[in-house]
Amino acid sequence: GDVYAVGHDGKVTRRYKLPDGVMCLVRDESWLYCGCNNGNVYDLTGKIPFVAYEVSSSDIFWLDIHAGSLTVSTAAGELTVLDHDCDLLWHKKSGGGGWMVRADKDAVYHGHGDHITTYDWSAGKKLWSQKTDGHILFGWQEPTTLYAGTGNDVVVAYTKKGKFVLSYKCDDSVYSCAA
Repeated sequence: GDVYAVGHDGKVTRRYKLPDGVMCLVRDESWLYCGCNNGNVYDLTGKIPFVAYEVSSSDIFWLDIHAGSLTVSTAAGELTVLDHDCDLLWHKKSGGGGWMVRADKDAVYHGHGDHITTYDWSAGKKLWSQKTDGHILFGWQEPTTLYAGTGNDVVVAYTKKGKFVLSYKCDDSVYSCAA
């Protein structure tokens, strides 16, 4: 539950104590959020953290933010999308445990179980879904490509339109990746 803000000189500038395990942090311009094991998203933008969203009774595995809109993925495979005014756009059970969520101007990309599924922003309409080689553990995005690390020792790449690009063999499960 401890979160530290550290300056470039290595000195702690702020310290937050949250009530439950911290799983992820995300920042977009002036927004700074933290997802925790108690199913809450905390706003860390000010001096005192506060519950910004009560999302789930399940652990929050990952967050992403685009233009002030927040996407939240949980251990139960739930996907919640909130707009920049803190209003719920949509919430759904997307699949098995969902570690990966990424967002851009076009869509929300959710890695859950052994699938990547893409949804539109406005109503959560499924745009495409692809089965992956292994349970999704983490995901990364570039302007036209999604990368998903899996429990089957591979990173899979798909275009943001759902076309398979390449599979990268690794020597262990891929809990984090970046491109």
